[in-house]
Amino acid sequence: MDFLTVVVIYVIVFSLCSYILTSADSKTPGIIGNTRRQLIWLFEGLYYYLLPAKLRTTLQNVFHHIFDERNCYLQVTYCLIVGVCFWILTVQIIPNATAYCNSTLSTYAPFVELLTNLYFFISTSLKDSGTLSSKNIDTFINRYPYDGQLYVKGVNCRTCLFQKPARSKHCSICNHCVVRFDHHCSWVNNCIGAFNIKHFIGYLFTIALMCVHVAVLGVYALLNIVYSTGLHMAQYVDSDGKLRPMNFRVLIQHLFMEYPLVVFLTTALGLLSFLIGGFTTYHLYLALTNQTTNERYKKAALKSAKNIATDEHIHRTNNKRKTRHSKNKIKCAVPQYMLTIEGASQFYDHGLSSNLKEILFPCKEKSL
Repeated sequence: MDFLTVVVIYVIVFSLCSYILTSADSKTPGIIGNTRRQLIWLFEGLYYYLLPAKLRTTLQNVFHHIFDERNCYLQVTYCLIVGVCFWILTVQIIPNATAYCNSTLSTYAPFVELLTNLYFFISTSLKDSGTLSSKNIDTFINRYPYDGQLYVKGVNCRTCLFQKPARSKHCSICNHCVVRFDHHCSWVNNCIGAFNIKHFIGYLFTIALMCVHVAVLGVYALLNIVYSTGLHMAQYVDSDGKLRPMNFRVLIQHLFMEYPLVVFLTTALGLLSFLIGGFTTYHLYLALTNQTTNERYKKAALKSAKNIATDEHIHRTNNKRKTRHSKNKIKCAVPQYMLTIEGASQFYDHGLSSNLKEILFPCKEKSL
């Protein structure tokens, strides 16, 4: 198996696994959901059968501390990754890319994007996401109406000991309720809520923009190396000792051996452009339709419970019909949780302009 085949297989497997693991959850139906469950079952099997019990316990404690407790490890990791990427960009990519495209502005634009990204990163990390407490609960209790399905009036938070406003959720990691809770992001060590969602979207957008821009500059740098050195017109010696004209497979292998950092970074950022771009698009869609990640998960869980209840209801009804041997339809009360939930995700959608206003100016928005 040659080098290029290995790279292509790696790219395909990495892309598919990343898409399946990040775009679905344990309750997702269909091929993607089943594949995700099989992958998790495989990883768990390897984890339990290959690792000693003490090592598993240690790893579980480490993962719990990193992902289930507030800490700055992933924030530091993100800064280190960005720092290494921009070091490679400065030392190896920009000199070659500038010679190829003859545009200083386009080659140094990623540094402007980096400064913008750091602003959104710091803002998302430090800004209050919408913490609820006994002091401000009266302000937010009527901010959003209860839809009666995803959010029911009169439900109290068992930890904070006050009535939960609609669209709020208690974060077990931060240990407080958050208004318009979306999710907890370990990369910024903060919850994403009403007051920092716009910074989080800006953070995602600038990451995607940097990935695309640096990947394009990496391609320019590799093209400059190929054309400036005449690699595209060179020859190579095959396994039989014969001279052959340069082909794409050998060219890529040569570039990887001579410029491994440039090739690796360009390939990795090219893949991340699609993954982070898709994640950014998803959150833009949620913002434009006034939904949250938490509400999407709640709706999926409610739908699953409804389907199970519907099946049980039909089964009981059929059994009653068989027992009574009656041709008449039996009227059976439908449980409350079997009511339609199709409109649950559109309940807070008040139109594009109002949705954007709520995201961009949450503090100035009047209570609903």
